[in-house]
Amino acid sequence: MASRKYRNFSAVMYEQPNIKNISAQRWAYILHDRDIERDGSTKKAHYHILLEFVNPRSVSSVAKMLGIAENMVEIVYSVEGSRLYLTHANAPDKTQYDISEVIANYDVENVDKPLSFLAIYDMVEKSENFKEFITEMSTYRIPQSLSTYNMLCGIWRNHCV
Repeated sequence: MASRKYRNFSAVMYEQPNIKNISAQRWAYILHDRDIERDGSTKKAHYHILLEFVNPRSVSSVAKMLGIAENMVEIVYSVEGSRLYLTHANAPDKTQYDISEVIANYDVENVDKPLSFLAIYDMVEKSENFKEFITEMSTYRIPQSLSTYNMLCGIWRNHCV
């Protein structure tokens, strides 16, 4: 039986990850070096990693890419929740980390902020081609509906005329 494949993963590593060459659409990681154990001692420093792929992958393939054991990789069902967990923003009882400590290939802080119609139109004006425009749009929260897709295509078509 083939192993199931998913698009989003998190992982924990005890060495700094070398993920800049991994083919993830988006990746982010942070060093947790101030986490506290229940007994009050400091936990061993570790990195939390979030990977978002365009094409599905298996847990084993992601573990192999990172050079870690499969049990250190988890399937992510909530990218937003995992992104918040990088800084413990969704875990107020844990040590809080600043968003500036996150290393990523995208704007982690603004990725889920909704865009206004004027902001989208401005992005169209600055884009050189449709693929570039859609790639840029994929980093923002846009309602996933046919009318939104048609609106974006219409804006682009009007821009090209």
